[in-house]
Amino acid sequence: MFVTEEPWGFLLRQQGEGPALAVHQGDNTPALFCQEGITPELETPYGQPMRLGFPFSWKGQSYQAWHLPTPNKKTHVLTEFSISAKIGGDTVRITQDGITPRPSVQHALPASQALDLLVRWMSHGFQELAHDKIEDDHAKLPGQVRRTWADANEIWLKPDLTEPQMELIIRLAQDAALRDKLESIARSPRRILTRIRVQTPVGRIQEMDAICIRKYAEKPGRTAMEKAGDKQRLLAVQRQTSHDTLENRVAVWVLEAIASRATKWVAINAKRLNSGSRRALAVKRFGKKALQWRQGEALAEVSAAALSHRVQANYPLMLDHQRYKRIYAAYLELLKYHRVEDDAWMWRRVLWSETVKQLVACAFNENWGKTALASRPYYRVEPDRGSWIGSHPTPGPYVHPKFGPMVLLDAREAQGMEWAKSAPTAWMKHVGVLGCDSIIWWPERGAASVIWSNLAPKGNPAEWKASLDRAAHALMRFRMAMAAEKVANLKLSGLVVQTGRVGNGVPSVELESLTAGGCCVVGLSIPQEVNQANEPQFEKVVQDFHAGVGLVMDHANG
Repeated sequence: MFVTEEPWGFLLRQQGEGPALAVHQGDNTPALFCQEGITPELETPYGQPMRLGFPFSWKGQSYQAWHLPTPNKKTHVLTEFSISAKIGGDTVRITQDGITPRPSVQHALPASQALDLLVRWMSHGFQELAHDKIEDDHAKLPGQVRRTWADANEIWLKPDLTEPQMELIIRLAQDAALRDKLESIARSPRRILTRIRVQTPVGRIQEMDAICIRKYAEKPGRTAMEKAGDKQRLLAVQRQTSHDTLENRVAVWVLEAIASRATKWVAINAKRLNSGSRRALAVKRFGKKALQWRQGEALAEVSAAALSHRVQANYPLMLDHQRYKRIYAAYLELLKYHRVEDDAWMWRRVLWSETVKQLVACAFNENWGKTALASRPYYRVEPDRGSWIGSHPTPGPYVHPKFGPMVLLDAREAQGMEWAKSAPTAWMKHVGVLGCDSIIWWPERGAASVIWSNLAPKGNPAEWKASLDRAAHALMRFRMAMAAEKVANLKLSGLVVQTGRVGNGVPSVELESLTAGGCCVVGLSIPQEVNQANEPQFEKVVQDFHAGVGLVMDHANG
């Protein structure tokens, strides 16, 4: 087994081997290559990683590439990330350096803040497709939801930019019933009578339990008055009203989570608030109200610090339809959202790969969708190691007005079959050596464009061009190897869709193209702050994306 620092690094000898595998430029999309049939098992909580690219054979050996996870810890320091893995009976240590961390609450690197915007945009886009209202032309299946490509297009290429992207905190802020129940609980939370033992004046004692009686017997004296001593007090049981119940601790946790998440959301979406967005105003008001309710006198004694999640519902949380049942539902939603966030950061490279596939598919449908056979996208209800796309991942086939019939091939479809026997052409049995996610294929012209997704948050311009040059050289070496295998006149081009550096506040796409040995690679750099774009800026981003897809197709068929 070995690792490469970029998905196309196999042919460039960009490899680390042995019991200690190191990725020196961790802010890319590195790949772990293992012999086919060997599944790596990473240490807890990572488990089995997701496959990357097509399975392939090379020089008599069969291989499969795998994605590597990234750290989930919130910090403002670039640190080394190291995990152990069991691969084929061996234990290896995989180290990645220079990874942009998840932003911490107190401090955050500028690169972390920009990446946070991108991760939120991707994750919320998939969540909206997975959890939005089911219409007549949709279907809810076990663990999946079937949508239409028109739905996907409205999320990725034609969103409504007059309001912020829908997410959980907005839905909660718009839930009038939830607001009413939280306010009702804050004013008059459920209370219980607790039995406590306290030193009580003799004349007020009403109840004594076994412990009180034992203490009474131990005191010197013959009568109660003598045993009460100078202060005339004895240990007795009293009943006291308390709000510190499980259901109130859950309600407090919900209020604190809403207030914290609303504050963060308002800080990120300050522009939306200044423009008078209804969603932004609703979130700001809801966050303030949640904080006021939490700080109210009735809940002052209640703390959620000792809660062990996930809380098992008691009778009020499960059956109190008037108030607490809805609070428990909100608790579960917030808890699930925390898990989704953790999954998105841990497997952000997989999330970026699937987002790129959605962008390409939507671009194809928008340009040539009238010629595509009917197909529907499926989305998981919950992410699986960064993956939201369910079965039937790609649409098509299509007919290009100039280049004729073309097909989008997704690596995930190849991973579920015996690709060495099922590949439509001989050279595709080996294409996985390039580490690409998808292929645009023109069967009648013998041409193809491979598509890579590369998550590189730092977006260094010089390194960006250097990485495109390395991708072009990998493509050139692949074509030369195929020529040696008697695959003549293979026309190849490549498309690298990468995250762009933070610009001057104007989200825009950077377009580059480099050629090596007749193989052209087009680079599209998508801005990380894409969800902060206004309508004209976003339209320009989409236009540039279409231009990049068109350019790589021209190079493949030129």
